Amino acid sequence: MRRKELRNLVRHFRSINDKMTQGDLAKRVGVARQSIVALEKRNRNPSVSLAILLAKALHAEVEDLFFFDVMEGPCRLYRRRGDPAIRRAAKQASKYP
Repeated sequence: MRRKELRNLVRHFRSINDKMTQGDLAKRVGVARQSIVALEKRNRNPSVSLAILLAKALHAEVEDLFFFDVMEGPCRLYRRRGDPAIRRAAKQASKYP
């Protein structure tokens, strides 16, 4: 039986956006820094509106920030750092001052 777990790349996208801190991101989207910490640790899933605000603040698509990790037995299938979506977002982020 497959179980889907929501994963995110918020920390990675913060690092490619001029080393943005958790506090900076929290101010941009209007939440507490602890909310960003909880998201990055996967202790909390974002609301739809928060996911959209995070994507805009990080110059990314929602689908690139959040995705499902399909777990089946000991094998995990998920996006890796070489994923084209991550490279595309890094290239797009470099266009913004």
